[in-house]
Amino acid sequence: MKNNFRIAVFLLTAQICFGQSTEPKVSNPEQYKFVSQHNRYVLPIDKVSVKGSYPLGISEIKTIHVIFPSEIKEVDAGTADVIAQITENFNNVLRIKANTDKHFSETNLTVLTADGGLYSFLTNYNRDPEILNINIGNNLSSDVISSKDLGINQFLKSNYLIAALNQSANEIKFSMQKSIALKPFVRNTGVRNQNTSAFLKGVYTSNGMMYFTIEILNDSEIDYSIDFIKLYIKDKEVLKRMTIQEEELKIADRFPLDNVLKAQTRNTICVATPVRTISDDKEFEIEVYEQNGGRHLRFSISPKIISKAKTL
Repeated sequence: MKNNFRIAVFLLTAQICFGQSTEPKVSNPEQYKFVSQHNRYVLPIDKVSVKGSYPLGISEIKTIHVIFPSEIKEVDAGTADVIAQITENFNNVLRIKANTDKHFSETNLTVLTADGGLYSFLTNYNRDPEILNINIGNNLSSDVISSKDLGINQFLKSNYLIAALNQSANEIKFSMQKSIALKPFVRNTGVRNQNTSAFLKGVYTSNGMMYFTIEILNDSEIDYSIDFIKLYIKDKEVLKRMTIQEEELKIADRFPLDNVLKAQTRNTICVATPVRTISDDKEFEIEVYEQNGGRHLRFSISPKIISKAKTL
C-alpha cells in the first residue's frame, strides 16, 4: 500500500511540476471522434503540432504583395480562383490576386521558403481588401505570442528538408544551438568599431554544414540593430595594387533571429553554411551590417583557424 501511495504521489507531483497533461489537446475533435469510432488505434493531432494560418482577402482589381524573409521556393494555391506569382526581380516577394470577380469558397495558399519557412494563408474573396502589402518577417514575434495563446505550434520554421543539404531546418537549428553552448576555443579573431565589436568564438562542422559562432558586444549607449550578416571567401591582400576577388557564400540559417542588441549588452550568434575548404592564398570574411547606421563589423578568418574546426 505504501509503495502504491508513493507512486501515485510521484506521478501527481511530476504532472504538476512539468505542467503536462496525460490527455492531449486535440486540434480537430470532430474528425478525431468520427474516425476513432471505427478505428481504436488513432493518434490525435495535438494542438502543439499545428501551425497557424493567416487570413487574407483578395480581389481581381487589386494586387496583394507579401514579402517573405527568404527566397520563395514553392507556392501552392488551393484552387484556380487564386493567382499567386513570384515577382521577377525579387524572389522573396509574392503577388496574389483573385482569378474571378465573384465570391468563391475559402481556400488555402501555402508558401515554402529557402530558410525552412512554411507559411499558410486562408484566402477569401474581398473586392476591397483591407491590406495590400504585408511583410511577414515583421510579424514573426507576434506569431509566437499568438500561437502560445492558442496553444499551438510556436516554431517559426518547418521541418522539411533544405535543398541540397539533406537536413531539416530543425536539425540545423539544433546544431546552431549546440554550437553556441560549447566552450569557445578561438581567440583574437574579430574587429572593433565605435564601441561595438564582433569576435569569432568557434568553428564547427556536422553533416556537411559549417557553423560559425560569433560574439557581438555593444559597449555603447546606443542599441545596435543587425541588418544582415554575410559570409565571403576572398583573396588575401598581398599587394595593394592587386584586385581582390571575393565570393559570397549562402548562409543557410542563423540563430538566434534577434536583430537588436541593446546598449551595454552582448550576445552570441551562430551562422550556418555548407562546408567549404580554402587554399592558403584565401580567407573567410564575416560581415555584420548595422541597420541605418555605420558601425559595420567585418573581419577575416584564416585557413589555419578553419582547419581546426571541431566536429559537433
